[in-house]
Amino acid sequence: MALLPGLATGGLPVAGAISFLTLPPAFKSAQYALAHCGHSFDMAPGNAFVVIGHLAMGLLLTLAFLWQGAGGRANSYIALAAACCIAFVAYIWWYTERQKSIFHGLKGRGRRQEPTL
Repeated sequence: MALLPGLATGGLPVAGAISFLTLPPAFKSAQYALAHCGHSFDMAPGNAFVVIGHLAMGLLLTLAFLWQGAGGRANSYIALAAACCIAFVAYIWWYTERQKSIFHGLKGRGRRQEPTL
């Protein structure tokens, strides 16, 4: 929501509105936080969505400033930078999902069993 004043006052380029694409991960992380607020161990996926959302927003704002700075020229460089940003976010998403799977696998194994005598 901090983007709205920046866009309204001209402090951010109009292309910065593309950063609203990060709202779905933000809503997803809020859903995890509300559903698992009493169980910090189960909030790991929500934390991952927060990290991915912040990373994507920063990269999208960077692309918006690059676009504004290029003045509509150098479209091939902007497209290359966008492709690199998308690839990086996709890699971080994949890595985070992999870590989340490992984390939940450890959670299932971490249950303490009573010793039998």
